[in-house]
Amino acid sequence: MFFSTRNDQRPYHLGKYPLETLPHDDRVIAVEAARPPSLHLDITAPQRALWPALYEDIWIYLSKTP
Repeated sequence: MFFSTRNDQRPYHLGKYPLETLPHDDRVIAVEAARPPSLHLDITAPQRALWPALYEDIWIYLSKTP
């Protein structure tokens, strides 16, 4: 015996629960749409790779260990 639900036909990328069926307030959507766009920060790559810093931290930790 196999059971199937309406959720079986739901596209995977929309998730398990149909959030579009929840009640929502259109005033909140209007307020958020009227806000200016958020600032996009330009995040640059660090000046050095992670492993030298990690190596340095491990070396300091091990040098203090008796």
